[in-house]
Amino acid sequence: MVEKQEKIIKLIEDNPTLSGNQIYLLARRKGLGIGKSKFYALFRKVRDLPEPTEEKKEKSIPIKYKFPTLDKIPIPKKEGYYGIVEVIDKDTDVSYWIKYTTRKSLKRQFQKIKKKYKPKKLFVIFRGLESTVQFETDIFTKLLVIDGVIL
Repeated sequence: MVEKQEKIIKLIEDNPTLSGNQIYLLARRKGLGIGKSKFYALFRKVRDLPEPTEEKKEKSIPIKYKFPTLDKIPIPKKEGYYGIVEVIDKDTDVSYWIKYTTRKSLKRQFQKIKKKYKPKKLFVIFRGLESTVQFETDIFTKLLVIDGVIL
């Protein structure tokens, strides 16, 4: 492992104009592959570059890994049912609630929250599926008919 690191350091020093990604790919082609995070730590050390900021680390995470629980939330299949999701902003400890019936409405409302409030770190909690209750009973319909209202 030490030999690989020494060879990678020499490769970095020999190619001052190449970017980190280009040197990483070049090292892999030459059989000097080490872990990507270890390589970039070594790259920053050799070129005297600062550590990435928290914002930069957040941006480097692919979108599909940022909110993995949103796609795994169950969607109501029966008519008259809806789902409830709580979205918590961990930085400010504020929670937002979403009531949805389809996956499309869930994602749309989630995007509205992200756009309007611009939370940094989100935590999604599924609160369950509920059903709407019909207030229309036989007695109620009879009273409506008596009053002249036809349903």
